[in-house]
Amino acid sequence: MEQLENKSNPNRHLQSQISLYSVDTTAFMNEEESRYNRSVIKFKYYIEKVTKVINELKLYSKYIHELVKLESDPYHYGNTPEEMLKVINTKQFKSKLNKLNDLRFSHYEDEFVKIMKFYKDVILNKISNYEDKITTGKKYRRFHTKAKSIIEMDNTRKLNIINEFVLVLKRKVESEKIKVENCSQHLTDEKLRRKKDDPLRELNPISLTSKRKISQFQSTLTRTLKVKTDTTTTDIFVVRAYRYAIFEDLVKRGFRYLGEEYQYFSSTAGGIRTKKSVFIKKSVWEKYKNKLMCGLTIEEINRQGGMNTNKFQAYLSLCMTSSVPWTKTEGFDIDKCIVVEDLKTVVHGEVDHINDKYEINRINKGVEINHTDGCGMILPSVSDKSFMFRMPFFKGLLVSFDYVDFIKKHKDASPIVEDIYGKKWNVIKDGISIIFTKSQFKAWSFWNTGEDGWLKYKKDFILHGCEAVKCKEEDEVFNDKRLSYQMLQTLYKMDRSSLEKLCETTIKEIESIGSDEKAALKLLGADPENENKFGYQRVLEMMPEMLNETYTREQIKEYRRSLIKEAKSGHILLPGSKRTYIAPDLYAFCERLFLKKEDPKGLLQNGEVSCALFEDGQKLDALRSPHLFLEHSIERNKINKKTKEWFITNDIHMSVKSLNSKLLMYDVDGDDCLIICNPDYLRIAEEHMKGIVPLDYELGKAEAQEINYENIYESLTKAYEKNIGEISNAISICFNKGKDKVDLDVIRWLVYENNSIIDYAKTLWFPERPKGEVERKIKEATRGKLPFYFHYVKDKPKKSVAPRNDSAVNMLDTIIPNNNIQFEGYEGEFDYTKLMKNKNIKLDQTIIDKYEELNSSKFKEIKNQLKEKEGSKRKQIELQVYKDIRKELFSLGKKDDVIDVLIKYLYEVKDSKNKQTLWYAFGNYIARNVEFNVKGIKRCNRCYVEIERKQKKSYCEACAEERKREQKKQWKEKNKGGKIKAS
Repeated sequence: MEQLENKSNPNRHLQSQISLYSVDTTAFMNEEESRYNRSVIKFKYYIEKVTKVINELKLYSKYIHELVKLESDPYHYGNTPEEMLKVINTKQFKSKLNKLNDLRFSHYEDEFVKIMKFYKDVILNKISNYEDKITTGKKYRRFHTKAKSIIEMDNTRKLNIINEFVLVLKRKVESEKIKVENCSQHLTDEKLRRKKDDPLRELNPISLTSKRKISQFQSTLTRTLKVKTDTTTTDIFVVRAYRYAIFEDLVKRGFRYLGEEYQYFSSTAGGIRTKKSVFIKKSVWEKYKNKLMCGLTIEEINRQGGMNTNKFQAYLSLCMTSSVPWTKTEGFDIDKCIVVEDLKTVVHGEVDHINDKYEINRINKGVEINHTDGCGMILPSVSDKSFMFRMPFFKGLLVSFDYVDFIKKHKDASPIVEDIYGKKWNVIKDGISIIFTKSQFKAWSFWNTGEDGWLKYKKDFILHGCEAVKCKEEDEVFNDKRLSYQMLQTLYKMDRSSLEKLCETTIKEIESIGSDEKAALKLLGADPENENKFGYQRVLEMMPEMLNETYTREQIKEYRRSLIKEAKSGHILLPGSKRTYIAPDLYAFCERLFLKKEDPKGLLQNGEVSCALFEDGQKLDALRSPHLFLEHSIERNKINKKTKEWFITNDIHMSVKSLNSKLLMYDVDGDDCLIICNPDYLRIAEEHMKGIVPLDYELGKAEAQEINYENIYESLTKAYEKNIGEISNAISICFNKGKDKVDLDVIRWLVYENNSIIDYAKTLWFPERPKGEVERKIKEATRGKLPFYFHYVKDKPKKSVAPRNDSAVNMLDTIIPNNNIQFEGYEGEFDYTKLMKNKNIKLDQTIIDKYEELNSSKFKEIKNQLKEKEGSKRKQIELQVYKDIRKELFSLGKKDDVIDVLIKYLYEVKDSKNKQTLWYAFGNYIARNVEFNVKGIKRCNRCYVEIERKQKKSYCEACAEERKREQKKQWKEKNKGGKIKAS
C-alpha cells in the first residue's frame, strides 16, 4: 500500500499525491442556518432510529401473537412437535430477538430494558428449552409439558404492552416530523438564496476537519499551483451540491475563506455524476489562467460565438488528470508538432436503425466513420509505445508509427501535408515528430486566424509556459485479464456445461492456492508479472518462506475469499485474455496524408484486426466496457511481415473497412478493450451474434452557449438529473429473465437511452419514450428485482435481489467452489529478524501503545472518510490514512527504530495475525531492510537508487549534495533567528 517513487515506471504519477478539502454546501451556511440544519439532521436521525425500533417491535409482536394462538390451542399448527416447530420457525425467531436486543434508545431506556428483559429471560429461553426437547427426539408427552408451561405465561398481557409502546413511539415520530418541518421552513431555497448585493458566503473554517481531506494524484493543475507532494492546499476546494440555492450562489458569485475570494473553476465528468465541483482562489486563477488555458480567455470564446458550457468544463478539467510532465528531454517539442484533419471515410454495412419513434429498421447504409477520433501519431524515435496525453484543450492517444519511413518507402508519397488551418508543412524537412489530429484539439476554432492559426497556438503555448503531460502509457507486461459480468450476461443462451468449461482455470486457481507456492505468490501480487509492487509484495518475492507466517496466511485466506466472490460475480479468467489500447489502421491514415488517397485501403480488410499479442489467424473477440448489448466483435488476427513492420505497438489495430466502431461504440482517444482468444468462449459468442448487427441512431447535438456562470449553473443542475446506472441495471434485469424471455428490442431501446444519458451532460438532450406499446414492453421487461448475482457484483443483500435462476452469471454461484483452504506445500522457515535493521532493538512501550491506538481506530477512520468523501476511491483514502499513521509514529523516534520496535513487538511478543498497519504504513522501508539483509543491496534514503554498501553511506552522490545544500540553507536561516527542524 505504501508507495515509493519508481522513476522507471511510466505510470509513476499514481505514486505522488497531494491533499485538499472536499465539503458540501452546508459548510457555507451562516450560524443561524447551521443551527436549523443541525436540528433537521438530528430530528431525522431520531426518526430513522425510532422507526427502526417500531418495525422491529411490530415484527416481534407478530411472533408473540403466534404464541398467543398457540396458548389457546397448542396443537393448532400441527399434529406433531416437528410440524409445530416448523411453523414457529425458532431459528428465525431467535435471530430477530438478537437483532432487536442490539437496539437502544435513550428517551425510552426504562421501557426498552423491561421489554428486552422479557424477550431474553422469558420467551427466548422458553423457546430454546422446548426446541431442545424436540430436536433430541423426546416423546410427544414431554413437548406437551413444555407447551403447557408457555400457556401458563400471560403473553396476551405482554402483547398489549408492546402494542402500547409502539403507539407511544409513533406519537413521538409524528412530533419529531413536525419539528423537521418547522426547521426546514428556514432552509427553503427562498430563504437560502442570496441577493446580488448581499455579502458573499463564507466557508466555515470549522468544517475543514481531517475527515474532509481528500487525496489526489499530481496533475497539471496541482503542479501549476506549486502544490508539493504530501502537502495540503487551500488554493482549490471541492464542493458538493447539496443545497442547490447555496450552490447556485457559490457558482454565480463565489465565496470567501480567510479573507480570500474564490470562484467556480470546473467540474469533471465524474464530478458531474457525483455533483462535485472545483472552486479556485481568485488571485491564483488570475495568476495562472493563461498557463491553464494557453492564453485563451472566456471573453474571446464568447466573442467567437461561445461554446457548450459542459464541454468547456470538460476541456478545462483536462488539467486535473493525474499525470507526469512531458518535457523536451522526454521528446516533446511543440515546434515539432502539427495538427491535421482526421481520417474519415464512409463504410457501408447493415445496421439496426432506431428513429425517434423507437422504430427499429434493419437497413444497409453508408456510415461516416472518424477512424482517428482522438488518435494521433508519434515517431518511434520519440516513443515506441502508445500513451495518453494532455495539454491545454488537447487530449487523446498517441500511437507510435514511422510515417517518415512510410514516405521514404512509397515513391508516390509526398512529405508535404496541410494542417487544419491550411498551412503546408514538410514533415521531414520541418522535423515533425508528432502529428495531432483535429479531433484531439478541442478548441481549434478559437485559434482559426488563417494559415498562422497553429503558429499562434504554439506561440501562446511557449509564451505562457504551458505544460504537456503523459497520463497513461502502454504496459510493459500484458498479464491475463478477467471477464466482467456484463460480458457473460449477454451470452444468455449459454448452458451450464459450457460455463463450467469456461470456469476450469478459475476453479483450478482457487483450489491450488493452499498448496502451490507460485499460485499463492501470484494471488498476493508477489510475482514477476506485477511491475508495481508495494513493500509487502517485494518482501514476499525476496522471502517466499514468509508464506508460512500467520499474517500472510490470513492474507491468503482473505484474498482467496475475494477471488471466490469476484468469480461468482463474473470475473472469471480465460487464459490468454489481454487488455490493450484500441488504435486505427494508421497505414491507411498515412495513405490519406502522404499518398492523397480518398479511399485508403490500409493493411486490414473488413473482418480483420492486428494485435501483436496474438498469433496470426487467431479468432479474437474484442470487448468494450460498458458492454450492454450483444457487442462481440469477432474477427481474425492478421500478423504478417507488413503488420510487423508498421504496427510496432501492442495495441489492437482496427480496419477502416469495418463497422466495429459502431458495434463497440469506441473512440481511439485512449479507449481500451479486453481481447478474448479462448475457442470455447468464441464459439458461444459467435452463436449469440448470429443475426446481430450494429445499432444506429441519432443523438442530440451540443449547442454553443455564452460561457457565463448563469449558463454553467443551469447546465450543471440539468446534468445532475440523469443516472446512467439505472438503465444499465435495467438491461441486466432484461438479460436475467430466462433464455426464452429475453426481448432484444427492449435492450436495443435501453442502449439507445443509455448512450443518450452518457452524452446528456453535454447535449442536455434525451429521447422522449413513446407511450403505448413501447413503454409497456420496456416496463414489462424491466419489472422485478436486480439479478441474484448483484449480491456479489454490488454487495446487494440477498433479500433485495431476485431468486437465483439458471441465467449465465447466476449459475456461477453453484459452479465456483466455496470450500475452506488447506495449507500444504510452502517451503522454508521464516525468520522475522531479516525484516529489521537492528535485530537487538529494545521495545519502547510508547511506540507500541500509540501503534495499538492508531491500529484499532483505522477502520473507523477509513469508513468515516468514505462516507464523508462520497465518490473518492477507497485506495486513495487508505493511502492517506496509512500515511498519517506513519507520520504520527515517526514523530516518536528515529524511523528505523520505530519500525524495528513494531516488527519485534508484532512478530515476537504478540505474534499477531493482524499486521496490516505495519505493512501498509512501512512496507517499503522494511523491503529496503530485506534487500540489504538477504541480497546485500543498499539504497539511497531519498531517491532509492542502489548505492555502495558502506556503513556510513546513506545517500547517492546527487542526493548527498542536495542534502548538504538544504542543511546549509537551514543553518543560515537558523542563525537569523528562525527555528529549524532537523531533516
